[in-house]
Amino acid sequence: MSNLANVGNIVRTLQSVNSNVTEDGQLCLLSLEGDRLIENIYDNEELLSQRCVTNDAKHNSSAVYMMLESSAFMLYLGSNASLCAREFNHREKEWVEAKIEIPHLTDLCPDTRLSVVTVPEVTIVFYQTIKGQVHGIAFDRKKEHWLAPFCLPCQAQRGTPISAFSTQESVIVSFVDIEKKVHIFSRRLEADKWEDKILDDSSDNAHMMNLVVYENEERGTIEAFAQVQNKILHIDQHQGRSCLGQVTKGEFTPITKAECGRFIRARFGLMGRLRGNTTININWINNSGYAPISVWGARRPAWA
Repeated sequence: MSNLANVGNIVRTLQSVNSNVTEDGQLCLLSLEGDRLIENIYDNEELLSQRCVTNDAKHNSSAVYMMLESSAFMLYLGSNASLCAREFNHREKEWVEAKIEIPHLTDLCPDTRLSVVTVPEVTIVFYQTIKGQVHGIAFDRKKEHWLAPFCLPCQAQRGTPISAFSTQESVIVSFVDIEKKVHIFSRRLEADKWEDKILDDSSDNAHMMNLVVYENEERGTIEAFAQVQNKILHIDQHQGRSCLGQVTKGEFTPITKAECGRFIRARFGLMGRLRGNTTININWINNSGYAPISVWGARRPAWA
C-alpha cells in the first residue's frame, strides 16, 4: 500500500461512523444514509460491496463494532436514541437483530458517540451521558455480564467524538472537552485512578467532526488525526498541528502529494505501526468473518 493510500484510509476512516477489518484484510467503513446504517467493504481504493446493517438508525448518530469470542455485534443508536444491537450472521453474510441488555444505561445522551476497547477478560464500551460526562461500562466475557459503569472526571462537549484504545499497560480514552480541547485520559491496568492531560495545540473554535487518537510506537508519543470542518489535521504533542489537506464533496485533496507522502513516511511508515488506530481491537474471531488480532493488555484491569 502506498503512503498516500494510507492517508486516504485515514481520511475515509475520519469520514466514517466506525471501521473494522475482515479476515481477508479488507477495510469495513460504516456510513449513515438517513436512517440506514451501511457497511462499506473496501479493498484498498476499490469499493467491493455494501451491507445494510439496519434501517432504523438515528440520523447523524454513532455505531461501533463489539467483538466477543465467537460473535460479531454492532451497537448503534436507534431512531428513538436508545442503544440497539445487531449480530453478524456469517452463514447468510448479513446483520440480524440481536438483544443486548445493558443495565444502568439509563442516562444516554441522544447525541452520544460510541467507542469500544477490548482488554483481557473484559470489553469496555465508552459513551456520553445526558449530563455531558463520558462513562465506560465493561462486559465481563468470562461471566457474561455487565459491570457497573464508571465516570471520567471531566465535562465533555455534547456529541464529542470519543477515541479509545489500549496498550499492554493502559487504557487510553480521548474526547473534546467543554473548552474545545482534546482531553486524554489514561489508566494503567493495575492503577486505582485515571490520569489526564490536554493534547497541546488541539484547541479549535470550529466543530471537530471526528477524532482518532493513537500511540506512535516508534516515537512513544500520543498523537491524533482529526477532521475539523473540511480540514484533515494531524496533531502532535511535540510538533503541533499540521494540515494534510481538505475534503470537498467527499473527495480529499492533499496540500501536495509530495508533502503528504513525506509527512507519512517521516512520521509513520505504514499504518500497521500505529498502535491503537481506528480499527477496533478485534480478537479470537474464527467464524464471524472479521479478522483476529491480539487482545491488548497484559492482564485484566484491576478496576473492571
